[in-house]
Amino acid sequence: MADHRTRLQTLIKPLLRGVLLKVHPDFFAHEPAAKRINQASVQRLQDLLAPVLRQPTGPRAHESLSRSRELTATPLQFTFHAPNGSLQPVSFAFTAGATHCLDAQQLCTQRSLDLVRLCDALGVKTAPDTVQEITDTAASLGAQKRRQNSGSGTTSQAITDLRAARAREARAKYTHANAKGPDPVHAALMGHLRRNGGNDSVLAQRDAKHAVLRLNRTKVFFADSVNPETYRYTVTRIENELHDLEYNRWHSLPLMVVDCWESAFRGGSTRYPGFVVLPCEFDTKVLEFLRYLHTNLEGIRQAREERVAQWMSESRRKQQGT
Repeated sequence: MADHRTRLQTLIKPLLRGVLLKVHPDFFAHEPAAKRINQASVQRLQDLLAPVLRQPTGPRAHESLSRSRELTATPLQFTFHAPNGSLQPVSFAFTAGATHCLDAQQLCTQRSLDLVRLCDALGVKTAPDTVQEITDTAASLGAQKRRQNSGSGTTSQAITDLRAARAREARAKYTHANAKGPDPVHAALMGHLRRNGGNDSVLAQRDAKHAVLRLNRTKVFFADSVNPETYRYTVTRIENELHDLEYNRWHSLPLMVVDCWESAFRGGSTRYPGFVVLPCEFDTKVLEFLRYLHTNLEGIRQAREERVAQWMSESRRKQQGT
């Protein structure tokens, strides 16, 4: 993978340099509108090419690739000087679609091909040998991927089925582990709801394992590090996976969506006491989330109760003070 990325870096750096010579905002000091448009798009262009130009390392490596894929949601907007001196606008979209299924090598190659297309759109000259090598690399990786899928029988549907089977297995294990008795915190919560006018049949239906689950969006929060452009998409994905995430066990608790697990914890303690924590890229981490839930759910509820009690106490003090 390192050799592949290094070679692509060598190939695309001259192309990127040619693009920047056309649209870099510093060349539009006397055209404020064009400068503003190009400044935003140049930054997004660099983010899109980050998987090729920079080696993602550390616990945030997967998130950096995911962030790059999300940047394809809207086209880039550029303004450049045409040969006659007039300002020429260009709208260019990097390849979107099924990029979430690409591995790191394919993603780097696809980004390089998109840069070649951007050069054509801006009239930037490209060396035929460079374009041919990038194209050949893409074709080679595509053939290799097809051979791997054909040999192993691995398909997107097979991967989805495997994840679902693992989630069912995890739920069965946790159900068996909890069969010794009801969760005392959960029982106390149900008792509190009934004492305050809750209807038994409604509560039973809400708590049923296979009941129709609906996400309470008013209890969904996002950490500052999460890209706001992904909020709606992330909420939709969560709503589609409520059963696998065992939402019926923690529907009364607020949810904090973070960019990755590591950003949610400081040492051994959570940065968000009283919140259920879920990473944006939870699709491949369902079992990890269920283990986290099994270990920490009681502590989360207790922390939430303590916070609610603290807020109520502070509210009473303020009312008494007035």
